[in-house]
Amino acid sequence: MKKPGMRFPVPVPMHGKDMPKGTLKEVLRRAEISTERFLGLLKR
Repeated sequence: MKKPGMRFPVPVPMHGKDMPKGTLKEVLRRAEISTERFLGLLKR
């Protein structure tokens, strides 16, 4: 996953199953996206 302004891509593990909550929180932290922002983007 890439976000404009980020120097490095954020790895997002995809193994065909639901992502554990802790893994998702770490991905969002590294991407500098709040949980609220992420949920708002999902609702689009």
